[in-house]
Amino acid sequence: MTTSLTDSARSWPSYTSKQYHYCLRYPPDWVVDEERPEMLTLRSADSDIQLSVSFWQMDCPRMQAIFRGPPRFNLHLLREFTTRLSNQDTTAFEFRDTIARAKETRALLPASGGCYEVRWRRSESAVHPEPDAAAVETILSTFELHSD
Repeated sequence: MTTSLTDSARSWPSYTSKQYHYCLRYPPDWVVDEERPEMLTLRSADSDIQLSVSFWQMDCPRMQAIFRGPPRFNLHLLREFTTRLSNQDTTAFEFRDTIARAKETRALLPASGGCYEVRWRRSESAVHPEPDAAAVETILSTFELHSD
């Protein structure tokens, strides 16, 4: 993560979900789309990368089992690893989508009554993959859960 992105994130717009008790910051040129009440999607200006936050009324171990299960037609599990979200270590899964030609990572964060899925996807043809990856890392570093 570059210092300039981290410093600039303090002035980025923020999104807060009062219903699902989280907030995050995102670059000002990214597009915010609230597809469903339980799902937020952010897209880079060039649409090469997108990040979404969803709340599922399913526990995280069950979702992990689904991700570890048999490969789906177009989504292939590349690796499983630990990442940090909202000051917690959490399990993440990296997939390759052969139809969309994209790499997708899904991190699962336990919550009362369900599980947060934080997913980010980058096109394999992304023009600026390193700055995009740094922006996602910075967005993820601003993700916070709230208890109220």
